[in-house]
Amino acid sequence: MSLPLSYCTPDEVRTVWLTQLSTSDEPALAPICATASRFVEIVSNRRFWTTTGDETKSFDVPPRRGIYSAGAYYGYETFDPGMDIAALTTLNLAESSIKATSGTFATISTGDFYLQPADRPDGWPATHIALTDEYSGTYNSSAPFTWFMPGRRTVQLIGRFGWNTTSIGSTTFPQEIRVVTAEVASQLWRMRQAGFSNTANVNELGVVTIPRSLSPMAREILERYTRPTSR
Repeated sequence: MSLPLSYCTPDEVRTVWLTQLSTSDEPALAPICATASRFVEIVSNRRFWTTTGDETKSFDVPPRRGIYSAGAYYGYETFDPGMDIAALTTLNLAESSIKATSGTFATISTGDFYLQPADRPDGWPATHIALTDEYSGTYNSSAPFTWFMPGRRTVQLIGRFGWNTTSIGSTTFPQEIRVVTAEVASQLWRMRQAGFSNTANVNELGVVTIPRSLSPMAREILERYTRPTSR
């Protein structure tokens, strides 16, 4: 399991955004960079990093109106786990909450599901899973798994979640997120000096205004990266 990734470094915040600081301030900047990174995740509803190894996560499927009987299964053909999928190793589905509780899952063949959307931009993660309309796998179950069945913990995913990178220096890491995070971190540092005031005396710079909202550019960038969800 990897630790959460900071999307900017104390050094780049100091040398680009807070040039009045010295290297001795970098230890104090480190937790601010981490806090700014978590703020970006909250606003965008996604994390821009993944773990080095697979994680196992279980998900509920919301109820759906309709008839449930031995001859008819009314579920969902697509499923949004509420988080990005960098890579999916195993998809396990249960017929019901009771089956899920007892650990009775069917492992779905890789040819019977798709990570969606198919036309996502290069480097972007999948946001949901779609089952094939004509399955090819053989499943030891009374139900053909062409549906995500409603119930508690009926979907189990084994894979890596979030953005498919473990380094902000990676070619797959969105560098504009790095810039936005550094902007947020610099604002947090200045607000630390300003307290609850809108002005602060910052070394030789005199009295400066402390912005308490993101710049228009940063807002547009985060809006573009905000994760859609159906949950």
